[in-house]
Amino acid sequence: MAAAYAAMANAMHTAGIPGFASGGLATGVFTAGEAGPELIYSPAPVRVMSNSQSNAAVIDGGQVTQLLNDLITEIRAGNVSIASSNIKIAKIMQKFDLDGMPPPRTVA
Repeated sequence: MAAAYAAMANAMHTAGIPGFASGGLATGVFTAGEAGPELIYSPAPVRVMSNSQSNAAVIDGGQVTQLLNDLITEIRAGNVSIASSNIKIAKIMQKFDLDGMPPPRTVA
């Protein structure tokens, strides 16, 4: 496994694909990899956090943990709203299935 990882990392380096183990701003194609080299493409700049920065942000009670929890709460609230809208749409569609389309409206 180590030899395959090294060969893949070397091939990516030879091809000029940068890695960001020490963090930084990345754009375009770059590598990451906790389980071996992985290609990532981002058309917009993204912040890459090093392992030590990531540990400080997550394990040491940093902001990332709180941001993730806030995001989860926001997504759940959005899902409730989507489910409510889907129920309303289903009722409208069921009415059309039973009654047919409503008559065309005349605009004066």
